Amino acid sequence: MRNRTFVAFLIVLLCLGFVVGYRFSRISKLDTAKLLNIVGLYYALLGILVLNEILAPNAKWKRVSVELIAPATLWAHTAIPIGAAVGAAVAFSAHWPSASIVFKFAVGFFACSLIPLAFLDVTVVKPQFGIFKATESRWRFFGFLLVLSGVALQLVAAVVGFKVP
Repeated sequence: MRNRTFVAFLIVLLCLGFVVGYRFSRISKLDTAKLLNIVGLYYALLGILVLNEILAPNAKWKRVSVELIAPATLWAHTAIPIGAAVGAAVAFSAHWPSASIVFKFAVGFFACSLIPLAFLDVTVVKPQFGIFKATESRWRFFGFLLVLSGVALQLVAAVVGFKVP
């Protein structure tokens, strides 16, 4: 991406995060498990789209996946939670019911995703290992990582959602 395009993309992601954080803060009795489930479903869906058999034989699609979608996912992971935390902080000043839940989730999600993001960076976005230099292996691993992350987040959401009397 060119510098101007990247800055515009980053601003859009931050604004998206702000809107999501602010709007989710208005929901009464918002549950962290529901937020985890939403993010998990998003990752699983994105992983399925990346690995789609209809598009998979196309070498151009694989290249777009690892050279455009993977870096966009990396930056979305960074910018959207930051924007959501700011949106929740603004909503907190307006005394919205779930602002503190959204703020804690956004900050916690950002912090917990740093390790997987670093792993995505060195294996798919800017491969540091010989096994991940080829577009095909990067594409397969990117799809696998997305689906695995999505399912793992949904499992965590299910466990967090248990209410013990």
